[in-house]
Amino acid sequence: MPEAKELYTPGTKVPKSFTNYLTPELYQEIEKIDFGPYLTIVQKKLHANWIAPHLYKKNKIVVKFLIHRDGTISGLHMVGSSGFAEADKAALDAVNKSIPLEPLPENYHGAVVPFEFTFDYAPYSPQANEAQ
Repeated sequence: MPEAKELYTPGTKVPKSFTNYLTPELYQEIEKIDFGPYLTIVQKKLHANWIAPHLYKKNKIVVKFLIHRDGTISGLHMVGSSGFAEADKAALDAVNKSIPLEPLPENYHGAVVPFEFTFDYAPYSPQANEAQ
């Protein structure tokens, strides 16, 4: 079964690579907020909506988007393709099926938060599944 890579853990701050979407004031606010619990909820929802095709090669897909205050998203795009069209489509479909996400945390005053998510594929082995 495919597993979503856990990018965020409690206490995680938004990576600086996302700050091109934020004003200096909002970046300072983000630095003070623990987004870990919120991002865990988002991650679980994405994973629950991910119907991954069987692959025989380990791979990953990376998507990036903005989460708006009300949980809607915009700017969904792939920043790392698996090289398999079916797998890439499954990752994008998982994000689209997850809309709306949870509203942004109340203690965050910005309109959006940039988000990056990695879908990891573990090799599929028919022999391993038959043994179970």
